[in-house]
Amino acid sequence: MKYIPGRALPNNPVRPFTALYSSIDEKQLRSLSPTDKTNFIAAFMYICVIAGIGAFIVWFALDFTSDIDLVISVTAFLIAGLIYLLLKFVKPKQYVVFDRENQTISYPVGTFSKKMFTAPWDEWGARVTIGATYSGGSRHSMWLVHLPSERLFPSYSSVAGIDFLLGIWSFIIQFMDKNGPYPNVPGLDHLDNLTDGLGTWDDWEKNGIAFTSEDPYYTWLEEQKS
Repeated sequence: MKYIPGRALPNNPVRPFTALYSSIDEKQLRSLSPTDKTNFIAAFMYICVIAGIGAFIVWFALDFTSDIDLVISVTAFLIAGLIYLLLKFVKPKQYVVFDRENQTISYPVGTFSKKMFTAPWDEWGARVTIGATYSGGSRHSMWLVHLPSERLFPSYSSVAGIDFLLGIWSFIIQFMDKNGPYPNVPGLDHLDNLTDGLGTWDDWEKNGIAFTSEDPYYTWLEEQKS
């Protein structure tokens, strides 16, 4: 068995749900993947804008004598404009799909490929790692893990602490429980069978159970140690 980085997350809800999901189909939960094609294409647009501004500054600094710099500047801006229109009218999608009804998770393979890696829900887990931001702060990252193949897939990251990611993972666990109620979030409020799970964040902070032995996350950590 190869080494899988990070700490494995518990397979039961340990934090209140995060209200990130404004539009969710009750059969499929779609969340933008970090490898979304739109972000990848937009990066080229910003590069062209910077190149166009740089070439224009050089042309201006040389008293309008270097025609090649003007051509580069205009061309770069035209390319940036075309990419902008592409992003407006052609919206490539690449989603992680959590299918509650069929009990599967599908993850996109590659940036431009339409191929999806699909596996049953009970073959998946999650791990969290901690890194640093450019400013020196801490950043927690959550990874989906296909346990049989030990493949890791990037998911969400947060500079707001691990509770944010635990809330997302708790939401996913509740959502994928086909025999249980749906998480009580805005995108699912048209359904009757809803649950707040562990309650709201306000309840959590007011009760203060995050700092007692009743906290299910720390209970799970103690079970791991024993």
